[in-house]
Amino acid sequence: MPNATLAEWAGKLLAVDELRALTSELAAGAGSREFCARLQRRLGLTIETAGAELTHIPATGPAVVVANHSFGLADAVITSNVVFRRREDIRYLANRQVLAVDGVRDLVFPVDLSDTAAARRLNAHSLRDSLNWLDGGGLLVVFPAGVVAHWRWSALGVAEGKWNENPVRLARRSGAKVVPMWITGGNSATFHIAGLAHPAFRTAMLPREFMRRRDFTVTVRIGHPVCAQWMERRGAGATAYLRTRCESLRPQRRFPKLRFQPIRALAAPLPANLLAREVDALALDRRLAKGAALEVWRLQMHEAPNVLREIGRLRELTFRDAGEGTGKPCDLDRFDTGYHQLVLWDPRSHTVAGGYRFTTATGGYLSTLFRLDREFYRRLGPAIELGRSFITAPYPRHFESLLLLWKAIGAYVAANPEFSTLYGPVSISNAYSPLARACLVAGLRKFAWREDLAAVAKPRLPFVTFHKPVAAYDLDELDALVADIDGPGKGIPILVKHYLKMGGKLAAFHVDPAFSNTVDGLIAVDLRRTPRKLLERYLGRAGAELFAGVEAEPR
Repeated sequence: MPNATLAEWAGKLLAVDELRALTSELAAGAGSREFCARLQRRLGLTIETAGAELTHIPATGPAVVVANHSFGLADAVITSNVVFRRREDIRYLANRQVLAVDGVRDLVFPVDLSDTAAARRLNAHSLRDSLNWLDGGGLLVVFPAGVVAHWRWSALGVAEGKWNENPVRLARRSGAKVVPMWITGGNSATFHIAGLAHPAFRTAMLPREFMRRRDFTVTVRIGHPVCAQWMERRGAGATAYLRTRCESLRPQRRFPKLRFQPIRALAAPLPANLLAREVDALALDRRLAKGAALEVWRLQMHEAPNVLREIGRLRELTFRDAGEGTGKPCDLDRFDTGYHQLVLWDPRSHTVAGGYRFTTATGGYLSTLFRLDREFYRRLGPAIELGRSFITAPYPRHFESLLLLWKAIGAYVAANPEFSTLYGPVSISNAYSPLARACLVAGLRKFAWREDLAAVAKPRLPFVTFHKPVAAYDLDELDALVADIDGPGKGIPILVKHYLKMGGKLAAFHVDPAFSNTVDGLIAVDLRRTPRKLLERYLGRAGAELFAGVEAEPR
């Protein structure tokens, strides 16, 4: 067969000619952004990206986007159409073969993957151009694997090879933030089988893979920017760390949520006027906090049994929505009869908006989750056990809701300053993925651990995970990491975050099968160590003075 005929046959079989014709047609009279948009429309490609995650790409200033290499040329089309939603100044450090595609040549600093003197000269020149681009405040997209993901026997699946160090070097020299990105999906089985025969076959099939893909949807996850200090902390392991941050964005495998109790229908709500009569009958000094729209009252079961029943109903409703809950019509237990209840009350609609419960006695609900001996309470000192915190769906977005509950706790503490410690369970719900829960537990053990209490507080059912947690540099990074794994709106649970700001430390983690397998952390807040500004917010200036200058026992 003549060489010309063989080349024509190969060009048709591998869709090289078809790709050139398509890109030439779409590039006519179009800039790079319009070309990429046209190509997306022609392919019938739908790119799903959470709007909140799009803001992780800095709108201005030097930035390096690092992404996995799932498809080949399609990865450039996908990433460009995502990044163009945020900014115009995009360039790629990419395989020189992309230069054959009309419409994107102006976007590429080419890289030659062969090991020749000419390739090394070209790569050095492109790295200088990339650094100059970043120094000028531009955004650079890099696929650090260099080669498209393919079947690898060492991984027993489709995976990328070793990542190169270029993104870390460029980011360190330019001061650019690094934004991890994950593209879901991959090429056909035929592509991977051909690659097993010889890598050259795999490369030759990339145009065909691109042209044969039509009307498909790709989900793109965008992680929080990785700042310089987080990378510097890793030293030589920074590239491996960036890869981990990218891979943490891929969809997490979620196992069926095992429940050890049936889920029963919620109890019916009680009439508002019935609840209002019980609240109105309380003495005025039971109102511990008052805001613009809500109030917080302290009561006990014998004073307002109907309000307590409504609290139980709304607790269960709220906890179920968060992936927790008892499965009972009302979340009430034997401890509610003796505990004090803080009721977040809406006086306009006569409805319960949230609540807390607390006691100054020892051996309460917490002892059903953890083995706590006398030494634990001795080390803890006079303390208030808090728990069952909830705010109903119409109110959580209002900062006033949580602030008012804590002002009420502060009012009680200010009136009883002998109780200098707050402690209780904080939950990591089953709504978090297994990897996110593993990262949260590992991170909290690293950054917010109280060894003296951990030695005398043991979980009745310890938390065990088979997932290797991603190491975080600090609590801020842990928060960003968990949000990357499980998506916008996640991160360190809001109540845990609140306790941590007050100086809270954890001592143990327990898995509660009776509460939808929630992971309960035992946390303690020593108010003598809480920042003065926060004490004044919750206790008022006079209340904060009660703890000012009081020395906490050394640990």
